[in-house]
Amino acid sequence: MSALPHVAATEFPCGALALESPLYVERSPVESLCYQNLQVSGSLTRIKGPHYMGKSSLLIRLLERSRKLGYRTVVVDFQAAEDSVFTDLSQFLRWFCIVVAHKLRLPPLLDEYWSDATGAKLSATIYFEEYLLEAIDQPIVLALNEVNRVFERPKIARDFLPLLRVWYEQAKQTSTVIHEEVGFQKLRTLVVHSTDVYVPLDIYKSPFNVGLPIHLEPFDSHQTQQLAERYGVTFESNQDFRDLKTLVGGHPYLLSIAFYHLKQGKLSLSQLLTEAPTPAGIYRHHLQSCLDILQDQLTLIDVMQQIVTSSAPVEVEAAVAHQLSSLGLVVLEGNACRPACELYRLFFAHHGLPASIQITDMQRLRSEN
Repeated sequence: MSALPHVAATEFPCGALALESPLYVERSPVESLCYQNLQVSGSLTRIKGPHYMGKSSLLIRLLERSRKLGYRTVVVDFQAAEDSVFTDLSQFLRWFCIVVAHKLRLPPLLDEYWSDATGAKLSATIYFEEYLLEAIDQPIVLALNEVNRVFERPKIARDFLPLLRVWYEQAKQTSTVIHEEVGFQKLRTLVVHSTDVYVPLDIYKSPFNVGLPIHLEPFDSHQTQQLAERYGVTFESNQDFRDLKTLVGGHPYLLSIAFYHLKQGKLSLSQLLTEAPTPAGIYRHHLQSCLDILQDQLTLIDVMQQIVTSSAPVEVEAAVAHQLSSLGLVVLEGNACRPACELYRLFFAHHGLPASIQITDMQRLRSEN
């Protein structure tokens, strides 16, 4: 393993990649499909992928493209909402409408459009159509980030998610006059989430079977090679490349951590692979944070250990499968789960066992490949 010369030092991988970052690798044709859909009246784009798979980095680029097109942009991140917001549908939708108005720099004026007699869903619809969309001349890109937080509140999800579908269909039913967009035609909605919704929804009311579906997958070999080159890292052999790819399964964040450390030149690829699933490895903080999350819910850690110690995909309860998938720890195959990568299999299968056992397994992995 050697580093390419004249490559600038990079920051430790953490969070979304800034627009100017040379480390962003496109997943063609994902970006072009999203850019095209932004220009469709009343469009809905659904971006799904596990944590650390690049959703936020993609969203940043979609918002920048929207601004270049002359659109107004609004980001509603449901992680920022306090638990009290999810008390009931009316409270939730009022919060939602106020946040959007604030981001558009408009006075809320909520009481002028809200009526208990018409109900929260219709009040929110009227508020958007007759106030927000009427007050703004340009198309509005509404990015809903971490929508999986809404999934966790079934009573809210059963009403809010169909409402997005209603707005999407309303835009399609409105005739366009001389290329002028009106009402919900002005709205381009981006729905970003880390897992599938497991709240039962009528197929004709769900927003998850309309619009453009985008599922962010792990990097393939070509994308992995691109990322390595951008970190200034090259491999001495194809086998070295395959070993690392097998370990982390093309996971962008885990690959970035590996390339960052290899670029520093303070450890070899062989040492990285051997120590990866142990407390001495470069992934110790990431693995510990995953373990902490699972240990807060004993059912999850028990199921995860069943999955990593099985030679075949394991069928588990749907809600648990979705939680593990959203964390990026497993890959769903129908109703069953398998470990997302060899790193997670090694770590969770041997958690609490002597490090020598983990090292022996990694050495076996290299010999098999």
